[in-house]
Amino acid sequence: MFKLTVLSLCVSLFILHLNSYNGFFRRLLRIPPPKVLQIGFLHGSQIPDSFYKPFLDTLRDEFDIPLNITYLPYFPQQTLQNNTIIMGHSFGGFFGLLYCIMDQSRNINNVKGCILLNSHFNERYKMPYLGVKQNKLKIPVLTLLNRDDDKLPLAKALDDYELSIARKDTSKRYIVNSGNHTSSFTSEVEIELLCWQIKNFISFYGLDK
Repeated sequence: MFKLTVLSLCVSLFILHLNSYNGFFRRLLRIPPPKVLQIGFLHGSQIPDSFYKPFLDTLRDEFDIPLNITYLPYFPQQTLQNNTIIMGHSFGGFFGLLYCIMDQSRNINNVKGCILLNSHFNERYKMPYLGVKQNKLKIPVLTLLNRDDDKLPLAKALDDYELSIARKDTSKRYIVNSGNHTSSFTSEVEIELLCWQIKNFISFYGLDK
């Protein structure tokens, strides 16, 4: 038992030794640290963060690089890591847009892109709440909508799409899937499709570089 403990200690010290040398040589040779994709996630109104765990776990598996996912509050706004992609579901999408606007207006530029899940800009106030002008944001934005959404009627959400087409705004993408307001986080089939679409968007705009 004593020998096993000593052996375990030696192995641990050896690994720490290698890690320290790895960091030293990386700095010496100016090798950049391993890439990590930062995701700032905002939940829907009155929906716990734990509800999204199956979706976010699948999203992690979709990528070859590590994802550092941070749950963000609506307010007060938290400081964001560099190269963050904001992702918000439902009401969280609106507050996600506010994070993006604040980051851009202060010229911080930590936000690289935004993903709206069953959410929208509501630019022409088709729904009875505040909206955000699409052309105020210079970053790529993906809006993922569902046909049978009982909270956000598809026709009203697609009004933003019509505006983006009229403006020839290639930084705004829209995708319509099957499902309702929350099924994209409970159905395995929908989760896999959603994660693939998100990865495709991130890769297309080079947000993972």
